[in-house]
Amino acid sequence: MIQRKQSVFLLLAAVLMAVFVFVPALSVPLAEGGRYDVGALCAGATSVLHIDPLLLPLCVLVPVVAVITIFKYKNRMKQMSLCTVNILLVLALITAILIIAFVSLGKLAEGPFWTFLTWWDLLPVAALVMIICARRSIWQDEKLVRDSERLRG
Repeated sequence: MIQRKQSVFLLLAAVLMAVFVFVPALSVPLAEGGRYDVGALCAGATSVLHIDPLLLPLCVLVPVVAVITIFKYKNRMKQMSLCTVNILLVLALITAILIIAFVSLGKLAEGPFWTFLTWWDLLPVAALVMIICARRSIWQDEKLVRDSERLRG
């Protein structure tokens, strides 16, 4: 059923990741006084726009897969496999953000790499939690259907 709680979790994950497309994932203060922002599609008034070719596909794929997963409500096993794929995509996105912060931006500014992270970087983590909760809810639905069929037959 489309009105189940996993649909709410997946919709929230899709919205969180859709917002993440338009905000900076990393922000580095430059010596000249500006900021160097890295994100899928972000630009600020005082920043240099940098569209990352690794972040953009991952940021776009996660909400698309989440919405597709919502509409596969008749096939719970496919929903669970799509949730697993989405979990892997979000983990790849988080890993890519950390790698970019650690390797690339360390050359631009001094200081530890975690100082380049922004509060917006919590959005993929929250989306990951939502997708895990959705997968668990799908599994509980599947278990309930199997148990009811076992009792019926």
